[in-house]
Amino acid sequence: MSDIVGQIALEMNLDSGKFRKSLKNLNKTADNAAKSMKSSFSGTFKKIAGAAAATFSAAAVVKFGKDCVESAASVNAANSQLSQTFGDLQGSAEAAMKRVADSSGIVQSRLQGVGTSIYAFANSLWSDCLKPIFDKLIAVITKLWNEIIYPLWEKLLKPLCDWIVKVLGPVFKTVFNVIGEVCKD
Repeated sequence: MSDIVGQIALEMNLDSGKFRKSLKNLNKTADNAAKSMKSSFSGTFKKIAGAAAATFSAAAVVKFGKDCVESAASVNAANSQLSQTFGDLQGSAEAAMKRVADSSGIVQSRLQGVGTSIYAFANSLWSDCLKPIFDKLIAVITKLWNEIIYPLWEKLLKPLCDWIVKVLGPVFKTVFNVIGEVCKD
Protein backbone atom coordinates (compact mmCIF):
# COMPACT_ATOMS: atom_id res chain seq x y z
CA MET A 1 0.00 0.00 0.00
CA SER A 2 1.50 3.32 -0.99
CA ASP A 3 0.31 6.67 0.31
CA ILE A 4 1.39 10.04 -1.12
CA VAL A 5 1.78 12.77 1.48
CA GLY A 6 2.57 16.04 -0.28
CA GLN A 7 5.26 14.89 -2.66
CA ILE A 8 6.61 12.11 -0.37
CA ALA A 9 5.76 8.49 -1.17
CA LEU A 10 5.62 6.21 1.88
CA GLU A 11 5.36 2.46 1.26
CA MET A 12 3.69 0.74 4.26
CA ASN A 13 4.16 -3.03 4.30
CA LEU A 14 3.78 -5.62 7.02
CA ASP A 15 7.24 -6.89 6.11
CA SER A 16 9.62 -5.01 8.44
CA GLY A 17 12.50 -5.14 5.91
CA LYS A 18 10.45 -3.41 3.26
CA PHE A 19 9.18 -0.98 5.86
CA ARG A 20 12.69 -0.04 6.98
CA LYS A 21 13.70 0.39 3.34
CA SER A 22 10.69 2.64 2.87
CA LEU A 23 11.76 4.70 5.90
CA LYS A 24 15.27 5.06 4.43
CA ASN A 25 13.70 6.22 1.18
CA LEU A 26 11.65 8.68 3.23
CA ASN A 27 14.81 10.06 4.83
CA LYS A 28 16.49 10.32 1.40
CA THR A 29 13.41 12.07 0.02
CA ALA A 30 13.44 14.40 3.01
CA ASP A 31 17.13 15.17 2.47
CA ASN A 32 16.60 15.79 -1.24
CA ALA A 33 13.57 18.00 -0.56
CA ALA A 34 15.51 19.94 2.06
CA LYS A 35 18.49 20.40 -0.25
CA SER A 36 16.33 21.51 -3.13
CA MET A 37 14.49 23.99 -0.92
CA LYS A 38 17.80 25.31 0.48
CA SER A 39 15.97 26.82 3.37
CA SER A 40 16.18 26.80 7.10
CA PHE A 41 13.33 24.26 7.26
CA SER A 42 15.60 21.30 6.43
CA GLY A 43 16.30 20.49 10.10
CA THR A 44 12.62 20.72 10.98
CA PHE A 45 11.68 18.57 8.00
CA LYS A 46 14.12 15.85 9.14
CA LYS A 47 12.63 15.99 12.65
CA ILE A 48 9.15 15.49 11.22
CA ALA A 49 10.38 12.54 9.16
CA GLY A 50 12.04 11.08 12.29
CA ALA A 51 8.82 11.51 14.26
CA ALA A 52 6.86 9.80 11.48
CA ALA A 53 9.37 6.95 11.49
CA ALA A 54 9.04 6.56 15.26
CA THR A 55 5.26 6.74 15.10
CA PHE A 56 4.99 4.16 12.37
CA SER A 57 7.39 1.61 13.82
CA ALA A 58 7.33 -1.85 12.30
CA ALA A 59 5.75 -3.35 15.43
CA ALA A 60 2.97 -0.74 15.39
CA VAL A 61 2.27 -1.37 11.72
CA VAL A 62 2.22 -5.15 12.27
CA LYS A 63 -0.13 -4.74 15.26
CA PHE A 64 -2.37 -2.44 13.24
CA GLY A 65 -2.45 -4.99 10.41
CA LYS A 66 -3.32 -7.81 12.80
CA ASP A 67 -6.05 -5.69 14.39
CA CYS A 68 -7.51 -4.99 10.94
CA VAL A 69 -7.48 -8.69 10.04
CA GLU A 70 -9.13 -9.60 13.37
CA SER A 71 -11.74 -6.87 12.91
CA ALA A 72 -12.52 -8.05 9.38
CA ALA A 73 -12.77 -11.65 10.59
CA SER A 74 -15.10 -10.57 13.38
CA VAL A 75 -17.36 -8.70 10.94
CA ASN A 76 -17.37 -11.69 8.56
CA ALA A 77 -18.28 -14.02 11.43
CA ALA A 78 -21.10 -11.69 12.53
CA ASN A 79 -22.45 -11.51 8.97
CA SER A 80 -22.28 -15.29 8.63
CA GLN A 81 -24.03 -15.76 11.97
CA LEU A 82 -26.69 -13.23 10.94
CA SER A 83 -27.25 -15.08 7.66
CA GLN A 84 -27.47 -18.49 9.36
CA THR A 85 -29.79 -17.26 12.11
CA PHE A 86 -32.25 -15.20 10.06
CA GLY A 87 -32.10 -17.09 6.75
CA ASP A 88 -34.74 -15.64 4.40
CA LEU A 89 -35.51 -12.89 6.93
CA GLN A 90 -31.94 -11.51 6.82
CA GLY A 91 -32.86 -8.50 4.66
CA SER A 92 -35.72 -7.54 6.95
CA ALA A 93 -33.55 -8.03 10.03
CA GLU A 94 -30.76 -5.87 8.60
CA ALA A 95 -33.26 -3.14 7.68
CA ALA A 96 -34.72 -3.19 11.20
CA MET A 97 -31.25 -3.06 12.76
CA LYS A 98 -30.32 -0.15 10.46
CA ARG A 99 -33.39 1.78 11.63
CA VAL A 100 -32.44 1.13 15.27
CA ALA A 101 -28.82 2.09 14.58
CA ASP A 102 -29.84 5.30 12.82
CA SER A 103 -32.22 6.35 15.57
CA SER A 104 -29.97 5.40 18.50
CA GLY A 105 -26.50 6.18 17.17
CA ILE A 106 -25.30 2.63 17.83
CA VAL A 107 -23.05 1.16 15.13
CA GLN A 108 -25.12 -1.29 13.08
CA SER A 109 -22.47 -4.03 13.11
CA ARG A 110 -22.64 -4.05 16.93
CA LEU A 111 -26.39 -4.56 16.75
CA GLN A 112 -25.96 -7.63 14.58
CA GLY A 113 -24.56 -9.69 17.44
CA VAL A 114 -27.27 -8.52 19.83
CA GLY A 115 -30.04 -8.98 17.26
CA THR A 116 -28.79 -12.43 16.35
CA SER A 117 -28.68 -13.43 20.03
CA ILE A 118 -32.17 -12.09 20.74
CA TYR A 119 -33.63 -13.79 17.67
CA ALA A 120 -31.88 -17.08 18.49
CA PHE A 121 -33.22 -16.88 22.07
CA ALA A 122 -36.77 -16.10 20.92
CA ASN A 123 -36.66 -18.80 18.26
CA SER A 124 -35.35 -21.33 20.77
CA LEU A 125 -37.95 -20.24 23.35
CA TRP A 126 -40.72 -20.73 20.78
CA SER A 127 -39.57 -24.04 19.32
CA ASP A 128 -38.34 -25.67 22.53
CA CYS A 129 -40.84 -24.36 25.07
CA LEU A 130 -43.87 -22.45 23.81
CA LYS A 131 -44.69 -24.35 20.59
CA PRO A 132 -45.03 -27.73 22.34
CA ILE A 133 -47.37 -26.11 24.92
CA PHE A 134 -49.33 -24.37 22.15
CA ASP A 135 -49.58 -27.62 20.13
CA LYS A 136 -50.89 -29.51 23.19
CA LEU A 137 -53.37 -26.74 23.94
CA ILE A 138 -54.68 -26.81 20.36
CA ALA A 139 -54.95 -30.61 20.53
CA VAL A 140 -56.96 -30.39 23.79
CA ILE A 141 -59.26 -27.67 22.42
CA THR A 142 -59.79 -29.63 19.19
CA LYS A 143 -60.60 -32.79 21.11
CA LEU A 144 -62.91 -30.85 23.45
CA TRP A 145 -64.72 -29.33 20.46
CA ASN A 146 -65.00 -32.58 18.51
CA GLU A 147 -65.98 -34.86 21.39
CA ILE A 148 -67.99 -32.63 23.75
CA ILE A 149 -69.01 -29.18 22.50
CA TYR A 150 -70.03 -29.98 18.92
CA PRO A 151 -72.05 -33.09 19.87
CA LEU A 152 -73.64 -31.11 22.71
CA TRP A 153 -74.53 -28.37 20.25
CA GLU A 154 -75.92 -30.77 17.66
CA LYS A 155 -77.92 -32.96 20.07
CA LEU A 156 -79.11 -30.47 22.71
CA LEU A 157 -78.38 -26.79 22.17
CA LYS A 158 -79.30 -26.47 18.47
CA PRO A 159 -82.68 -28.20 18.89
CA LEU A 160 -83.35 -26.05 21.97
CA CYS A 161 -82.50 -22.84 20.06
CA ASP A 162 -84.64 -23.96 17.11
CA TRP A 163 -87.59 -24.64 19.46
CA ILE A 164 -87.18 -21.25 21.20
CA VAL A 165 -87.12 -19.44 17.86
CA LYS A 166 -90.11 -21.42 16.56
CA VAL A 167 -92.30 -21.18 19.69
CA LEU A 168 -91.25 -17.92 21.30
CA GLY A 169 -90.26 -16.09 18.11
CA PRO A 170 -93.82 -14.99 17.28
CA VAL A 171 -94.37 -13.89 20.91
CA PHE A 172 -91.21 -11.78 20.87
CA LYS A 173 -92.19 -10.36 17.48
CA THR A 174 -95.59 -9.29 18.83
CA VAL A 175 -94.06 -7.76 21.98
CA PHE A 176 -91.48 -5.78 20.01
CA ASN A 177 -94.12 -4.57 17.54
CA VAL A 178 -96.29 -3.28 20.41
CA ILE A 179 -93.28 -1.54 21.99
CA GLY A 180 -92.47 -0.01 18.60
CA GLU A 181 -96.03 1.32 18.20
CA VAL A 182 -96.03 2.79 21.71
CA CYS A 183 -92.72 4.54 21.09
CA LYS A 184 -93.97 6.12 17.85
CA ASP A 185 -96.78 7.96 19.61
